[in-house]
Amino acid sequence: MNLPCVHLTWQDSGEEQLSSIAGMLAEYVKQEASGQTEPIYEYVKHTIKAFLAFIQSGFQSYQQEKKLQQEKNDYLKPIIEYIRDFYYFMEGGVDIEHEALKKWVAGRVKEVSGAEVKKGNFDGAYIVNEKNRRHYGISSPYRTEKNLFYYPDEQNKKIIRKLDARQIPENIPVYWNDKESPNGIGEALLKGDMLPE
Repeated sequence: MNLPCVHLTWQDSGEEQLSSIAGMLAEYVKQEASGQTEPIYEYVKHTIKAFLAFIQSGFQSYQQEKKLQQEKNDYLKPIIEYIRDFYYFMEGGVDIEHEALKKWVAGRVKEVSGAEVKKGNFDGAYIVNEKNRRHYGISSPYRTEKNLFYYPDEQNKKIIRKLDARQIPENIPVYWNDKESPNGIGEALLKGDMLPE
């Protein structure tokens, strides 16, 4: 049988709104509000709107969003953006002490906002082969905005190295939260499409 099918994305690509799940849900809620469809129960409408917000936040939980907002208030932008600044500042293939990254970021935050960075802001979610990153909202190996560094030696967590698309390291695992996995950890080998552009 030759059945018609459409490729859907989670969010709008900017071209066609109905090619995304978020666009379809938003359109349905809009049609209901204007009386073009049957009324939706309030609980269902609330659930759809909450799911839309979850998609638009990049599938971040309320707690993660709240943490990012707090960081914006305290440090003028989220800590991960300062870490990305460090990432773009560093050259690839060079070992860096993890403490040096933390010190650079803390100094930059102090310079920009005058605030002191709390230790808990450095959760390791930006290190692809850090198994604990599954606890910090990493739900996919393709979180390129957070796939920034790796441990050259997983036994030595004091040294990190910048991920570089021109020199993709071999046999480096990427970890994420995978509810389908028996131990809750998703694992794959690092590939080029998992790296920042």
